[in-house]
Parts: sequence; C-alpha cells; structure tokens
Amino acid sequence: MPTSIGMYLKRLLYKIRRILLKSTTMVQLQAILMKTPLLYQFSERLPSLCLLIFSFYLGCGIYSIFLDLLILLFTLWTIAVLLYNAQDKLLYFPCEPETSRVYVPRISKISDCESITITSSDGTLIHAFLLKHSHPIERPTVIFYHGNAGNIGYRMENGFHLMSECGVNVLLMEYRGYGLSGGEISEQGIYSDALAAVKYVKNRVDLDSSKVVIMGRSLGGAIAIETATHPECSDIFALILENTFTSLPDIAKRVLNISLIKMVPEWCYKNRYKSLDKIRRVRQPTLFLSGRSDTLIPPTHMDSLYLASGSTKKEMSSFPDGDHNSTWTEPGYFFAVKSFLQSL
Repeated sequence: MPTSIGMYLKRLLYKIRRILLKSTTMVQLQAILMKTPLLYQFSERLPSLCLLIFSFYLGCGIYSIFLDLLILLFTLWTIAVLLYNAQDKLLYFPCEPETSRVYVPRISKISDCESITITSSDGTLIHAFLLKHSHPIERPTVIFYHGNAGNIGYRMENGFHLMSECGVNVLLMEYRGYGLSGGEISEQGIYSDALAAVKYVKNRVDLDSSKVVIMGRSLGGAIAIETATHPECSDIFALILENTFTSLPDIAKRVLNISLIKMVPEWCYKNRYKSLDKIRRVRQPTLFLSGRSDTLIPPTHMDSLYLASGSTKKEMSSFPDGDHNSTWTEPGYFFAVKSFLQSL
C-alpha cells in the first residue's frame, strides 16, 4: 500500500512540476533565484530534501496521514518563503538600464538644476534634482514620484516640459535603492522618502510652502496617494495621478494572468500599495491623467480611483492614444496640468 501511494504521489508531483516549469512566472522566478546564490542553492536542494524525507518514512514502513500533511506543509511553506522574498525583484527594477545605479543623466537645456540630497526619517540619503522656474517663490512646486524602473535622469525631459510649459518648479526625487539614493528598497521605506521630499520643499525659503503639488506616475501614483493621506500633508495644494493602479494584488492578477495567482490571499503579498482604499481619504484637489491605450495597467483602474476619490474637486483628463509611459507626450497633456493648477 505505501509503495503504490508513493508511486502515485511521485507521478502527480512530476506532472505538477512540468506544468509549473512551463509557466512564464516560474521562468522569471528561476532567473531571479539564479541571481541570488543562497536562495538558488536552497531551491535546488528542496526537491531532493523532500524526496529524502518521503523515502525515509516509506522505507520504514510508516504510513501516516499526519506525516504526509507535515511534508506537504513544509514544502508549501518553503515555496511561499521563496516567493515572498522574491517579490521585490519582480516589482522593482532600479538597474534598468544597467548603469542606472551609478549614472543619472541630465539634459543641457536646463540651466537652473540643483542636485540635492534629502535625509529620510531613518537617515537614508535620497538623491533628487530641483528644477527651478525663473521666479521660483511665485510658482507652485511639483514633487514628481517616478515609476518602478530606472532613475530620475530618464524623467528629466518630462520635468523640463512641466517646468517650462506649466510654469512650475519641479522636484524629481528617486526612492531608496534607486539611482544615487542609498538604502534598500521597501514599500514603507519609499513612503518615508516621499514624505521627506514634501518636508524638504516646505522648508525651502525660496519656494512657496503653501503651493506644494505631489504627482505620481504608475507606481509613483500609489506613493502619491499614500503621501496625500498623511496627516502632515493635509495642506498639500493638489494631487496629480497618472496611469496608476488600484492595488498591487489587483495588477499582479492582471499582469501574470495565472489562475493560481488569483487565489493567493492578500496577506501573502509583501508589497500591497492599496490605493483604492486610501484614495477615499484624499481631500486635496486631484487631477487624473489617463492614457486610454495603456496595455500594462488597464485604464479602468484610473476610472475606479476617480470614482472612489474623496476629493470634492477632481478632474479626469483622458488621452485616447496615450500608453503607459508616454502619455506625457500626447497633445494637450501639459495644457491639462496647467489649466487644472490655474483653476485652484
């Protein structure tokens, strides 16, 4: 009896393994594990370890449902730990391109650009560029929170047009673990960095502390929403959101499109960014910039955030041909931002 059950389970596990190895998610996970020697070595030994334990109790003639469950739980727990710790690698891409952690490009046409360092609440040093208008004290200051890849150098052109076409100062900051900033990436750490940027701008004597605007694109949108709900940011002048999502679990289920992922409970996610819940507490005037041709984050996420927003003054500007990263190049984009800010 034990032998026949053992053979059945072995064949079943073999079939499951073949299905998993063919999935895109497992290929990505294997690539991540290979970059982390300790995790890779452990994952390589995991099947042999489980087989050794399984063979031991079968060889001793022991057939125990309890032991079966114990081994199953141990295997699932180990896989869960590996997946949990690999989530950061699947979400954050600070090294795309490879030079992003050592080289932050500038553009020559920006004459007044300060390279500054902001100290986060835990002492982490955050790098940023401040692009100042010719009359900075008379203009709003937009703090721009970027997406999940690269550094602020690749947003400099965008920042320049915000400054020149909308008549604002622009602070381009890069989160911990990105660009020239120190520290290790984490959701709570990034929130601290975003808040530190707001405090920095408010303390500058050459900037108007009553006209601080926070703006976020993609992942940066989730960070902007969190920042807007912080008690110290209740006086923020305005909030601008572009092509962002309702929550990370929601977008993970959409991007990965695997039935198993859809059954994963929310507490299994290391990073959550629950923007839909948080935006109900937003009271600042809010502008939503939605690229309707976004194939990464469905525009319906922006629609849901707009409807759920607690702001009494909110506007939605849609761009039919705007995709995830280049909506800012669409005609009327900067006019929409400028008009919104002038209406406040």
